[in-house]
Amino acid sequence: MLKFYLKEEYRRHVYVAKRISLLIYPLYVIISTLFASYFYDYIFRIISYHYLIKISLISALIYGFGVSSFEFLGRAREKYTLLDASSILPISSRKSYFYAFLRDVIYYTALFIIPLYVGLVLGTLISSLHLIQVSIFSLSLFLSMLIGYSLGYFSFSLDGISRHLYYIFLCGLLLYLLLFFLNVLPFPLEIFQREKELLGLLISVGIIAALVPLAYFFTPMEILPKKRVLSMMLPTYENIFKEPLLSKIIEDSIRGGILIKSIFTYFFPMIILFLFVRFINMAVGYSIYNSLSLSIILSLFSVVIYSWLSVLDDLRYMETLPLTASDLIYGFIKAHIIITSIISIPILIVFTWRNLILLPFSVALFYLTSLYLLSMVANLSGYKINSILFNPGIVFRFSLYTILPGMILLVASIQASTLSLILALITSVLMIIITFRNFISIKRRWKYF
Repeated sequence: MLKFYLKEEYRRHVYVAKRISLLIYPLYVIISTLFASYFYDYIFRIISYHYLIKISLISALIYGFGVSSFEFLGRAREKYTLLDASSILPISSRKSYFYAFLRDVIYYTALFIIPLYVGLVLGTLISSLHLIQVSIFSLSLFLSMLIGYSLGYFSFSLDGISRHLYYIFLCGLLLYLLLFFLNVLPFPLEIFQREKELLGLLISVGIIAALVPLAYFFTPMEILPKKRVLSMMLPTYENIFKEPLLSKIIEDSIRGGILIKSIFTYFFPMIILFLFVRFINMAVGYSIYNSLSLSIILSLFSVVIYSWLSVLDDLRYMETLPLTASDLIYGFIKAHIIITSIISIPILIVFTWRNLILLPFSVALFYLTSLYLLSMVANLSGYKINSILFNPGIVFRFSLYTILPGMILLVASIQASTLSLILALITSVLMIIITFRNFISIKRRWKYF
């Protein structure tokens, strides 16, 4: 069965792109780690080895937990998949989700860990890094990510028993990360990586060995669709937003669980990011990141909300309505701004409460970057964001138009100099112009479904 799950995942991605496009993401990882290897001496001058290891390992854990939660609580409910069809196949839901867990471990290891290791090994040729160093570091990252996968799998099994248990588990994980950032609780792999003590490695392997069987046995043998009774609030939303299409998208977002999914794919990671930024400031002894730089990072991560909104409708029915594809895209963009504002603005307020003079600039920068990214994503990929993930042409254009201005604004927000301010203003003006052009292009380019 595992072979079929892997083949399904492969075909799922080939469906939205060519086979050669699957190499794009691993290639990006190899190139980025190769550059990081070359500049690692400069990186250590900015932040110490101790804090860099801490940040890297806990980031891998959060990434693994996020990917696993996305798979089990989000994509697992998609129609026409092996997981969805397990109720009519001669296989229990318990085994089906276990195979999905193994598939993700194999798939994302091949997609991320192996390319990262290849990039670091190549980096030993152009830096003073050694093969043993990069091997231990890659092993630590792999195990951190695997712990994150296991935590996501285990949290899913708790959700099958009781949603309250799931929320308690999330609160416990958030509390642990907070205590870890405050140096109250340790992370075993950090001890293994820094001090080369096998005890940290053994504890980490033990955590994985305990979580996976527990998750397997806690997962119900048969998972039945949960019945949710939600009242129709469309008239209320129409009174608030005065637009039928936007009101429909908000209604679909609530009834379709998009807001709940957004909690785990945007809100929860943003809380972790908020703690992460605070931790970096503590690590370097001064505010290397401030509310301006945080607003840029918030807008970058917010694109995931657009991807959730783009899976709401069955386009076979949408094309029979008196709507163009651009009308639907504009509706997604408006709903995206509403949802992300509810999440992001409070985070910015909390982050700047001691220096509220930066708040208006942080909010303006957040909306500028968010609208710029939204216009770019919508113009390139339309009402289905899947095409942007593995299409090399789209990935190249998206990277070209987003990485450079994003880096300029991020550096300018950290280094408050006259030159950086001038560059930030010029970049902002160009982003505004490009955003307006993209919005006009969307209406011309996306007419039909």
